[in-house]
Amino acid sequence: MDPEGYVYQKMNGNELRIKDATVSLFVKDSSTQEFTLWPSEKYMQQNPIVTDNTGKYSFLVPPGTYYLTATAKNYQDYKSDEFVVQNNKGITINIELKPKATWHSWLTIQIATVILLLVIIIMLVVILQLRRHKLT
Repeated sequence: MDPEGYVYQKMNGNELRIKDATVSLFVKDSSTQEFTLWPSEKYMQQNPIVTDNTGKYSFLVPPGTYYLTATAKNYQDYKSDEFVVQNNKGITINIELKPKATWHSWLTIQIATVILLLVIIIMLVVILQLRRHKLT
């Protein structure tokens, strides 16, 4: 059984696959009802895993209740809802990561233009005041 899929960012209506994202799988312990990192070494796999150039990840796991997390540089962390893996039913979970907000992400062309115009106006006012002061 598997959870598998890919990690991506939405960009201009398209999907940009994210390379080198770290995807971790957590399993619910039926006796304690607590989640722990799925013990991949028992199944000769790795957990967490790092996505390839196509953003793909996959695990082959026994039936149970799980959730996924994903992290990548310059992106917000992701945590999936819980999901159940059952015999003979594959699960595909494509993970959308959202970019972290940075100071330049809010700086649009319109805002930059307004700031530039304000600086020019302030400079003109200062120059006019200096000229006026020299004339008197």
